[in-house]
Amino acid sequence: MHAVAVTDLDQDGIPNISDPDVDNDGLPNGTDPNVDGGLCVSGPLAGRYIGDRLNNDHRSERDIDGDGLADGSLIENDIDGDGLKNDDVLEDDIDGDGKSDDAADELNIDGDAYNDDSRSERDIDGDGKADDSLRSLISMVMAGSIRPLTNTISMAMAERTTPDGARYRW
Repeated sequence: MHAVAVTDLDQDGIPNISDPDVDNDGLPNGTDPNVDGGLCVSGPLAGRYIGDRLNNDHRSERDIDGDGLADGSLIENDIDGDGLKNDDVLEDDIDGDGKSDDAADELNIDGDAYNDDSRSERDIDGDGKADDSLRSLISMVMAGSIRPLTNTISMAMAERTTPDGARYRW
């Protein structure tokens, strides 16, 4: 069992872990470019800027929804605080940065400090499960050790194009 400090950034009485608008700026967490920072529009802190000034996709943002759980933590199952678990079939923007996780320009779907294709990235989608076997397969294909049957490996996550024009999805 992990102990988590209960945080309530906007002091509205709803803990951040279940608050649909963590900073009370009027933007629901799932559409807010900075879930844990903004100008409060109501409540005890109305008219004051609270939280951080880091957008969800900023490399220094470590807890997008301000729930006290680090975004890379194995127990964090809703990185952007939108009410959808990171591995929910309806979750199409895990880090709440406004980019679909399948978009070609989405390089870091879980909003941690690592781009999805980084050797340091251990959990591409933030579901708390290591991606080692998939990473090994992709590395072997990219290195030319094995060749895909077609130019596309379909595994429904992110899509990347290699310098030689081959497209891969993972």
